[in-house]
Amino acid sequence: MLTGCTSDPGGTGPTTIATPPTPVTASATTALPTSVPPVPEGPGGEAFFVPPDPLPGVRPGDPIWTRTLDAPDGAAGAIVLYRSETLDGRAIAGSGVVLSPDGG
Repeated sequence: MLTGCTSDPGGTGPTTIATPPTPVTASATTALPTSVPPVPEGPGGEAFFVPPDPLPGVRPGDPIWTRTLDAPDGAAGAIVLYRSETLDGRAIAGSGVVLSPDGG
């Protein structure tokens, strides 16, 4: 499960855009990543939501930092701050919560 939000301090307020999930399938011609670079651990408390300036990363979805969250038994949890962009292409930070089965 992934939930997220973004804020645009220079904009008119939060915007919600609902899109259906896109299924991902792999085939013999799909190149899957063989390794994922480590993501830095973010600061504690409210400072987690204050992104560095300039924003790291290049593309929307690139992680800025993460922290482990308490999760129900059998699950692992993390909060993630990631690079996003406004509808007019300005870089902003978004945050989300990721829950997965233990080991995933």
